[in-house]
Amino acid sequence: MKFSIQLSADYPDKAYGGDRVYQDMLAQATLADRLGYD
Repeated sequence: MKFSIQLSADYPDKAYGGDRVYQDMLAQATLADRLGYD
């Protein structure tokens, strides 16, 4: 069975910043890849 993942780009607060959201998305993608998600 194959599983996939959809990345989320959520701004919890305007002060959170776009760079931090981007880094969070990269971390999610890296972890999903290590766990074998497509």
